[in-house]
Amino acid sequence: MIGIEYVPIHDSHRRTQLKLLQTPGLPTCCKQLSTRELERVEVILDKVGEART
Repeated sequence: MIGIEYVPIHDSHRRTQLKLLQTPGLPTCCKQLSTRELERVEVILDKVGEART
């Protein structure tokens, strides 16, 4: 269970990954890692959103 107090941390992590993915010349391995991290954090934020409704 993710507490509502952790949503800002996960949202910040999401924004960081999005910014990294926009970096020109980012190596493929870093893009793959950032994409996986982004997918992971979006699942968490989606679950928190579902729990709030």
